[in-house]
Amino acid sequence: AKGATDRQRLGALARMVANNPEMRDAYTLLLSGIRLNTSSGSRKSILVTSTQPKEGKTTVASCLAIAASLAGQTVLLVDGDLRRPALTLSAGIVDGAGFGDILDGRTETVGAIHSVELFPDRREAGAISIMGAGEKPADFLPAVDWSKARATLQSIGTSFDLVLLDSPPILAANDA
Repeated sequence: AKGATDRQRLGALARMVANNPEMRDAYTLLLSGIRLNTSSGSRKSILVTSTQPKEGKTTVASCLAIAASLAGQTVLLVDGDLRRPALTLSAGIVDGAGFGDILDGRTETVGAIHSVELFPDRREAGAISIMGAGEKPADFLPAVDWSKARATLQSIGTSFDLVLLDSPPILAANDA
């Protein structure tokens, strides 16, 4: 039953943001504020993190993606928390290649992106693309070619108006 609840979480967040104008405006303003306070070259990609687990980073990243999608932007939401892939679960992605597989060179980007319809039962438009976490090998961090990872992230960004990376908490893991 928990798996079904996890898979329904993203849809529940989407309905909450879409049906609550104050909440939608708050996330739209947050996104605008972030973009206004960053250099022009980095406004397309945003890393969302927290200090500790359970502080709401995945919820914030998801709501930012939903608000941007409802505003007509193409959005990619990346589950970069390979230790605790909550976003992957909430989007209903059970198997398949993901961010960890791309960083490790085991798959190409196109095979790791899933389109998720936010409102399958409503007429309201809204879809986001999600890249799940994928697999994380035991010796993950030392094995990653970070220059290739940076180039991969930059190339992903060319296909979307906004890329949001849900990263691990910075004090709980050195992955962030």
